[in-house]
Amino acid sequence: LGVSERIHCAKRKPWYQLADYAIPDIFFPYMSSGDHHMVRNDAKASCTNAIHRVYVHSGADASSVVASSFTSLFAFECELFGRHYGGGVLKLEPTASKSLSVISAGCARAMDRLAKVASSIGYAGRREIADEQVLIRHLKFPLSTLTALRRGISILAKERRRRQCS
Repeated sequence: LGVSERIHCAKRKPWYQLADYAIPDIFFPYMSSGDHHMVRNDAKASCTNAIHRVYVHSGADASSVVASSFTSLFAFECELFGRHYGGGVLKLEPTASKSLSVISAGCARAMDRLAKVASSIGYAGRREIADEQVLIRHLKFPLSTLTALRRGISILAKERRRRQCS
């Protein structure tokens, strides 16, 4: 079929083997029609370039970073900084992803709690827990700020999804 002669394959020796085996601390899928959040790489797996690789700096905690990606603050910033595509898809480019607010330490217990209930409560329930643990308890956000963030997410997500029908 000539696959081995195609531009990207022709550069590789052997043509079918990828040279990039980098193992990130966290995966961050960058296109979604739903909500964006990160996943801790407990399996120590690699990934394709269809997923952002996130590396945790020394002194930071991957569990805290992942827990903070379930918050309303993170969801609001995804809607704000992401690019809107057809079908209601939201894409987060690497530059926009670097602008997202994450907590680097102090919220590992929140991640433990999220992991225990993940399959039974759905995304909205996880966001509720993350908001309580990360934004209210850890960062001391006032409830009025949290309410404003949630309203902003609702407005921006509704507008993004409305475009898929037009």
